Amino acid sequence: MAELFIITASRPAAYKHYTTSIASPLSRDLLKRYLPPPEFQKVESIFGNAPIHAWGATSGKRNVGNWQRLRPEDYVLVYVQGKFVNLARVAYKLPHPQLELARMLWGTQDGETWEYVYFLKDVRKINYHIDRFCDDLVGYSHRFYPQGLMRIPRNKYEPRFGTLERFLEHCTKAM
Repeated sequence: MAELFIITASRPAAYKHYTTSIASPLSRDLLKRYLPPPEFQKVESIFGNAPIHAWGATSGKRNVGNWQRLRPEDYVLVYVQGKFVNLARVAYKLPHPQLELARMLWGTQDGETWEYVYFLKDVRKINYHIDRFCDDLVGYSHRFYPQGLMRIPRNKYEPRFGTLERFLEHCTKAM
């Protein structure tokens, strides 16, 4: 059963990363250069001719724990400066941290990079304001500020929407 995660791209560096690898698809040549051949072949087999998008998490304890929970077909809401701007699905998660690829895509900050890489498919634009998110889900105040890679537990959306799919349909209609 699919789960829901939030990723954030509000700070200037994160927003730049967003424009590099979510708002725009990645170059297959770049991926071929920086991924081990079996991983590149896996990505190619999953995406075929479809655009390839990616995101990564730093090695913070909560990020790594949430990255470990990510599975193909999970949903991701992308948060940028006060609203969710994309809805996507996880297509594939690299089995090990990929320092070289992450450094090439996103550089480093304070000696860290976003080496826990996963690939996204079916990236759709949405316009779902954070205040509405807080009103729609159980237990979120208007002081809630998404950070890093976060999992949204079922008990936050099921009481009002019943299923994740109904909640996501609601998010996409908020435009």
